[in-house]
Amino acid sequence: TDHRAFLNVILKAHTKAKGWVRLTGGHPQDTLEINKNQFQTPESINDLHVVREEMKKSRQFAQNNLLFAANVDQEIFPGPSVTTDAQLDEFIKQNQWGHHACCTAKMGIESDNMAVVDNNFKVYGVKGLRVLDNSVWPNIPGMFVTTPIYMISEKGADAVHAFAGTQGWTPTP
Repeated sequence: TDHRAFLNVILKAHTKAKGWVRLTGGHPQDTLEINKNQFQTPESINDLHVVREEMKKSRQFAQNNLLFAANVDQEIFPGPSVTTDAQLDEFIKQNQWGHHACCTAKMGIESDNMAVVDNNFKVYGVKGLRVLDNSVWPNIPGMFVTTPIYMISEKGADAVHAFAGTQGWTPTP
């Protein structure tokens, strides 16, 4: 069996979709209402167009490169029948994924009406609650978010540890 294949994944960093997360009730286990707003606003429609144009460039590269011409028989996904802008847009909408949802609980000063948490991850107006994940970013820090997540985790752990120390709490061995 011939196992020659080429895979091209197009990732759009710094997307413009601005969604939201809302509480649906007062119990911590109540399901959240989440709207990514992906491809819903003029800014996020532009993201769609950017990905589409990059798909076209990728196809052109594969078609015009002698190495590819000699080794690639056919495009499988989305396939040669997907050609128009509308077809490509629909393919992207149906097959895209966004696994780095973030920036829904901005860290900032209390006078910032978009800020949800302070620099110690405490939620404004809610006693005893902290948010310690990538939702505290005001903007996506880049394409590969693992390192910034580690950085936020370390800062948050330090804040919680410092608070525990002021309360006289000690870790259980």
